[in-house]
Amino acid sequence: MNKKLEPFELAMRLEETFDFTFEISDFAAACELNITRPHLIDKRLSGCVIESKFFSSKTVNEIIEQFQSNESVNEIKNKENVTYEILIPKSNSDQNVVILRNLLLKKKDKKSHDMVIWNWIDPDIAEVHVVPERDSAQKYSLKVTKKSNQLQLFCNPKAPKTWLKHILVKKVLKWSSEKLSDQALSGSSLKLISIDEYVKLYNELKDKYFDCIAQAWDSESTNAEKFIHEDLGIAAYLLLIWKKCDYPQSQSKGFVDLGCGNGLLVHLLNQEGIPGVGLDLRKRKIWNFFREKGTDLR
Repeated sequence: MNKKLEPFELAMRLEETFDFTFEISDFAAACELNITRPHLIDKRLSGCVIESKFFSSKTVNEIIEQFQSNESVNEIKNKENVTYEILIPKSNSDQNVVILRNLLLKKKDKKSHDMVIWNWIDPDIAEVHVVPERDSAQKYSLKVTKKSNQLQLFCNPKAPKTWLKHILVKKVLKWSSEKLSDQALSGSSLKLISIDEYVKLYNELKDKYFDCIAQAWDSESTNAEKFIHEDLGIAAYLLLIWKKCDYPQSQSKGFVDLGCGNGLLVHLLNQEGIPGVGLDLRKRKIWNFFREKGTDLR
């Protein structure tokens, strides 16, 4: 009797098989680069924010069903054993790694969330599943089998197959062949802070400031999603670096942001108690909103 296929398996079809002569750890590094910097492949994006990373002993189908139900991202995170110490392990594990992303689209005021599941439980087989929150036609999976030296692309019949085969897979194969180093993946600066603390602080800042700033952003012609999320990330990073260096929050010392542009980063740091000033040759319309909150922009 044939095994009954589960919903995720029913929605996916083997699209094409490619030769893969590299190590699975090389595939893991290539997938990590695609996960953290999706704009390198998908030109619709300006980047992404990793909102959560955790291990799960649930099956791939159970994780996806939970993600696509009415449960919020926070509810999913709260039910799991959360850890941020690594993104994708470079060796096989007895659990799935689940990553929740906020994708930053270049189109103004557009955003999208997705889930990435990394499965390397079998030493000879590794899989990565990318599942959008809403558009199920966009989901796809890549599967590497070491014994047969194959990379297989699975996708929904309505998926953008040309893009997946000729852009995504081509880039993943290229990155796999380059044997990317940890420094190439994360950048040396990210190693200066705890990823755990960074994700926690980033989400705290987003909860405190995002909505009110987004509402005031109508005066600007630029992409609110892109700039707000980027500067929230930069602010979280700087606050942790300065905390680590015992940077004093006093009027005796401060920062100067030369060419501060919209002034958002200065505003966030000022609101968090860091004295400083933003300087630019041209005033922006949104400065009026920030100045009303006490931000020093000149």
